[in-house]
Amino acid sequence: MELIIVTAIVGILSSIALPGYKKFTVRARVVEGLMLGTQAKMAVIETYTVVTAASIAAYDGTGGVSSGSYGYRFTPIDTVASIAIAAMANTAAPVITDAQITITFAGSIVGSVTAVNLIPGSGTIDGVTGIPTAPITAIAPIVWGCTVSNAEEYAFVPARCRFGGA
Repeated sequence: MELIIVTAIVGILSSIALPGYKKFTVRARVVEGLMLGTQAKMAVIETYTVVTAASIAAYDGTGGVSSGSYGYRFTPIDTVASIAIAAMANTAAPVITDAQITITFAGSIVGSVTAVNLIPGSGTIDGVTGIPTAPITAIAPIVWGCTVSNAEEYAFVPARCRFGGA
């Protein structure tokens, strides 16, 4: 009889703990992807400060360094499929969507989070959209907005990335 009670208690506790554990592990993998994205952020900043009045080619997310691009390369890992960087048409007059970094996830977390977008800009981060209020400017600090594609992903991303979900 005591064994049945102990088994029932363990069953109840595990039914509560397992979903929380899954959420925790997905969040840890998303943070890992964001940390990997830090190198891409540095590539954007360095390239923008060096290349003046020209265009910068996009980086498709995997493979070697692209000519005329950001000098960045990413090799996929089990949880991150790619880290792509959008082109910048003219560094003298950037627009808000220039140099956006898209971290695309893979493996076991795909059902929870598909991608996180990091948007460079200047000024402040809009509290509704999560996007910087102005494009990158040479005389202002760079701020990074963070968005996801749908609201169901909010539970798995840091609070600063809970924007953009429809």
